[in-house]
Amino acid sequence: MYWVTAAGGNWSGNNWAATSGGAASTDNFPLAQDTAVIQNTGLNTSATVTMDSAVPYTGTVDMSGRTSAMTLSLGASQTIYGDWKNGSGTTITTTAVLIFSGRNTQTITSAGKTSTAQINVDSYGGSVELADALNIGSNNLNVVNGTFDTKNYNVTAGTLSSSNSNVRTINLGSSTVTLSSNVTFTTSTNLTLNSGTSQINLNPGATFAGGGLTFYNLSFATGSGSATSVITGANTFNNLTVNGPNAAGIYGATFAVNQTITGTLTCAGATAVRRVFLRSDTLGTTCTLTVNSLSADGCYRDWETQ
Repeated sequence: MYWVTAAGGNWSGNNWAATSGGAASTDNFPLAQDTAVIQNTGLNTSATVTMDSAVPYTGTVDMSGRTSAMTLSLGASQTIYGDWKNGSGTTITTTAVLIFSGRNTQTITSAGKTSTAQINVDSYGGSVELADALNIGSNNLNVVNGTFDTKNYNVTAGTLSSSNSNVRTINLGSSTVTLSSNVTFTTSTNLTLNSGTSQINLNPGATFAGGGLTFYNLSFATGSGSATSVITGANTFNNLTVNGPNAAGIYGATFAVNQTITGTLTCAGATAVRRVFLRSDTLGTTCTLTVNSLSADGCYRDWETQ
């Protein structure tokens, strides 16, 4: 089904034709089994199409041929049963959620565009794969059901979360996952994490609730001031890095339970006024860090005195 109303409008309106450039008809509204196509023709430059709440679902959304500027606004959360293909001219604005809920393989193509939509992978027995790098700004990437596969592409998001008892899989491959907030795998029952050789980057002061799973590399970035990151779950890492502040201050990480680092634990404090501490999160409770190799510059191992 092809968008043919030049001025833009609501997704649920009389704006779709069965052929490119054809006549609009309410019979042509794209259903869950259809592909909704937005091209350069049929929609004015800089016009807005709003995915409204009247019918909050569709099949494949294909804007791959849209090179002229347009805005796609999610006026309500939308359930997608097919693929999602951005165009180079597409700007996506929303505070709503894109829910991928097909039963087979769905693909997200970002085309270099940043989205403001939270993404929920909720695909019973299916999978959601990336066709290129995914950037959803500070919004949540939440795996509820099924498989999420980065296909080795990089991911930028707010929080990476999957905390329930549904059967689900996350494949990170060789991706770099950069998060402005937290990792939340608090309830990791029935969650399979294939961390590959991935790198997860978090800001200082973030919470990493690993759920007792095995990760590859985790790094807490440098910044200014003082901040304490929190690591929960009896996790295993290849390399774990806690960087110190770039100015006078103290950075650190607290551990709720024992951790295993099969590679290198790196604590970089840089100078005496830029300190890094590692300690148990509870006074009087000991946590053990089992470390293959330690690189500590300005690291104050406070767990010895906690």
